[in-house]
Amino acid sequence: VSIISKLTPTEMEILLLLCDGLSRQEIAEVRNITFSTVKTHINNMLSKFGLSSSRELVQMLKANNIIEIMKQLNQSQPMNE
Repeated sequence: VSIISKLTPTEMEILLLLCDGLSRQEIAEVRNITFSTVKTHINNMLSKFGLSSSRELVQMLKANNIIEIMKQLNQSQPMNE
Protein backbone atom coordinates (compact mmCIF):
# COMPACT_ATOMS: atom_id res chain seq x y z
CA VAL A 1 0.00 0.00 0.00
CA SER A 2 3.02 2.31 0.30
CA ILE A 3 2.82 2.71 -3.47
CA ILE A 4 -0.58 4.38 -3.10
CA SER A 5 0.64 6.70 -0.37
CA LYS A 6 3.06 8.26 -2.86
CA LEU A 7 0.21 9.36 -5.14
CA THR A 8 -1.93 12.47 -4.92
CA PRO A 9 -5.71 12.02 -5.34
CA THR A 10 -5.48 13.55 -8.83
CA GLU A 11 -2.64 11.22 -9.79
CA MET A 12 -4.71 8.26 -8.60
CA GLU A 13 -7.67 9.33 -10.74
CA ILE A 14 -5.47 9.81 -13.81
CA LEU A 15 -3.74 6.51 -13.20
CA LEU A 16 -7.03 4.64 -12.91
CA LEU A 17 -8.13 6.09 -16.25
CA LEU A 18 -4.78 5.11 -17.75
CA CYS A 19 -5.21 1.58 -16.38
CA ASP A 20 -8.67 1.48 -17.96
CA GLY A 21 -6.96 1.96 -21.32
CA LEU A 22 -7.67 5.64 -21.95
CA SER A 23 -5.11 7.64 -23.89
CA ARG A 24 -3.59 10.81 -22.47
CA GLN A 25 -5.86 12.88 -24.74
CA GLU A 26 -8.96 10.94 -23.60
CA ILE A 27 -7.96 11.43 -19.96
CA ALA A 28 -7.61 15.16 -20.58
CA GLU A 29 -11.11 15.27 -22.06
CA VAL A 30 -12.68 13.19 -19.28
CA ARG A 31 -11.00 15.24 -16.53
CA ASN A 32 -11.54 18.54 -18.38
CA ILE A 33 -7.84 19.42 -18.16
CA THR A 34 -5.19 20.01 -20.80
CA PHE A 35 -3.16 17.29 -22.43
CA SER A 36 -0.05 18.96 -21.02
CA THR A 37 -1.43 18.69 -17.46
CA VAL A 38 -2.09 14.97 -17.92
CA LYS A 39 1.43 14.52 -19.28
CA THR A 40 2.87 16.38 -16.28
CA HIS A 41 0.97 14.20 -13.79
CA ILE A 42 2.11 11.02 -15.55
CA ASN A 43 5.71 12.21 -15.67
CA ASN A 44 5.56 13.04 -11.95
CA MET A 45 4.34 9.51 -11.22
CA LEU A 46 7.07 7.98 -13.37
CA SER A 47 9.66 9.98 -11.44
CA LYS A 48 8.24 8.89 -8.08
CA PHE A 49 8.67 5.23 -9.01
CA GLY A 50 11.81 5.48 -11.13
CA LEU A 51 10.06 4.25 -14.26
CA SER A 52 10.40 5.39 -17.86
CA SER A 53 6.98 4.68 -19.39
CA SER A 54 3.33 4.67 -18.46
CA ARG A 55 3.20 1.04 -19.63
CA GLU A 56 5.75 0.12 -16.94
CA LEU A 57 3.69 2.02 -14.38
CA VAL A 58 0.49 0.13 -15.25
CA GLN A 59 2.34 -3.20 -15.25
CA MET A 60 3.82 -2.49 -11.79
CA LEU A 61 0.38 -1.69 -10.41
CA LYS A 62 -1.21 -4.78 -11.93
CA ALA A 63 1.62 -7.02 -10.69
CA ASN A 64 1.07 -5.79 -7.13
CA ASN A 65 -2.77 -5.81 -7.27
CA ILE A 66 -2.68 -2.09 -6.54
CA ILE A 67 -5.31 -1.17 -9.14
CA GLU A 68 -8.15 -2.85 -7.24
CA ILE A 69 -7.12 -1.18 -4.00
CA MET A 70 -6.99 2.19 -5.77
CA LYS A 71 -10.46 1.66 -7.26
CA GLN A 72 -11.88 0.89 -3.83
CA LEU A 73 -10.23 3.95 -2.31
CA ASN A 74 -11.36 6.16 -5.18
CA GLN A 75 -14.99 5.05 -4.76
CA SER A 76 -14.95 5.86 -1.06
CA GLN A 77 -13.64 9.42 -1.58
CA PRO A 78 -15.67 12.26 -3.06
CA MET A 79 -14.18 13.66 -6.25
CA ASN A 80 -12.78 17.18 -6.01
CA GLU A 81 -13.90 18.95 -9.13
